[in-house]
Amino acid sequence: MRVAYPAMSLGEVVLAGLIPVFVAGILMNRHLRRESQQREALIQEQISSVESRHEELRKAYLEQEQTRVELRRKVAQLTALH
Repeated sequence: MRVAYPAMSLGEVVLAGLIPVFVAGILMNRHLRRESQQREALIQEQISSVESRHEELRKAYLEQEQTRVELRRKVAQLTALH
Protein backbone atom coordinates (compact mmCIF):
# COMPACT_ATOMS: atom_id res chain seq x y z
CA MET A 1 0.00 0.00 0.00
CA ARG A 2 2.91 2.29 0.69
CA VAL A 3 4.00 1.82 -2.90
CA ALA A 4 0.63 3.09 -4.15
CA TYR A 5 0.49 5.91 -1.57
CA PRO A 6 4.05 6.91 -0.68
CA ALA A 7 2.83 9.81 1.47
CA MET A 8 1.23 7.40 3.95
CA SER A 9 3.17 6.79 7.14
CA LEU A 10 3.89 3.30 8.37
CA GLY A 11 1.21 3.70 11.08
CA GLU A 12 -1.38 4.71 8.51
CA VAL A 13 -0.51 1.72 6.36
CA VAL A 14 -0.86 -0.61 9.35
CA LEU A 15 -4.19 0.95 10.33
CA ALA A 16 -5.47 0.75 6.75
CA GLY A 17 -4.47 -2.92 6.67
CA LEU A 18 -6.24 -3.65 9.95
CA ILE A 19 -9.56 -2.09 8.96
CA PRO A 20 -10.68 -5.12 6.88
CA VAL A 21 -9.72 -7.40 9.78
CA PHE A 22 -11.82 -5.37 12.22
CA VAL A 23 -14.76 -5.22 9.81
CA ALA A 24 -14.56 -8.98 9.27
CA GLY A 25 -14.46 -9.52 13.04
CA ILE A 26 -17.51 -7.32 13.57
CA LEU A 27 -19.43 -9.12 10.83
CA MET A 28 -18.46 -12.52 12.20
CA ASN A 29 -19.54 -11.53 15.72
CA ARG A 30 -22.88 -10.30 14.39
CA HIS A 31 -23.38 -13.57 12.51
CA LEU A 32 -22.45 -15.67 15.55
CA ARG A 33 -24.72 -13.59 17.80
CA ARG A 34 -27.64 -14.11 15.40
CA GLU A 35 -27.02 -17.87 15.30
CA SER A 36 -26.80 -17.94 19.08
CA GLN A 37 -30.10 -16.08 19.41
CA GLN A 38 -31.76 -18.50 17.00
CA ARG A 39 -30.46 -21.47 19.00
CA GLU A 40 -31.64 -19.88 22.23
CA ALA A 41 -35.12 -19.31 20.75
CA LEU A 42 -35.25 -22.96 19.65
CA ILE A 43 -34.17 -24.15 23.09
CA GLN A 44 -36.83 -21.98 24.76
CA GLU A 45 -39.45 -23.37 22.37
CA GLN A 46 -38.37 -26.93 23.21
CA ILE A 47 -38.44 -26.19 26.94
CA SER A 48 -41.94 -24.81 26.62
CA SER A 49 -43.06 -27.87 24.67
CA VAL A 50 -41.53 -30.26 27.21
CA GLU A 51 -43.11 -28.38 30.12
CA SER A 52 -46.49 -28.49 28.40
CA ARG A 53 -46.18 -32.22 27.75
CA HIS A 54 -45.06 -32.78 31.33
CA GLU A 55 -48.18 -30.99 32.59
CA GLU A 56 -50.39 -33.10 30.31
CA LEU A 57 -48.80 -36.30 31.61
CA ARG A 58 -49.08 -35.14 35.21
CA LYS A 59 -52.81 -34.50 34.75
CA ALA A 60 -53.28 -37.89 33.10
CA TYR A 61 -51.43 -39.57 35.97
CA LEU A 62 -53.62 -37.79 38.53
CA GLU A 63 -56.74 -38.88 36.66
CA GLN A 64 -55.49 -42.48 36.61
CA GLU A 65 -54.76 -42.31 40.34
CA GLN A 66 -58.25 -40.99 41.01
CA THR A 67 -59.76 -43.78 38.90
CA ARG A 68 -57.63 -46.35 40.73
CA VAL A 69 -58.83 -45.06 44.11
CA GLU A 70 -62.46 -45.15 42.96
CA LEU A 71 -62.09 -48.70 41.63
CA ARG A 72 -60.53 -49.90 44.88
CA ARG A 73 -63.41 -48.33 46.79
CA LYS A 74 -65.95 -50.08 44.56
CA VAL A 75 -64.13 -53.41 44.86
CA ALA A 76 -64.09 -53.00 48.64
CA GLN A 77 -67.83 -52.26 48.64
CA LEU A 78 -68.61 -55.25 46.44
CA THR A 79 -66.38 -57.48 48.55
CA ALA A 80 -68.19 -56.30 51.69
CA LEU A 81 -71.58 -57.13 50.12
CA HIS A 82 -70.64 -60.74 49.36
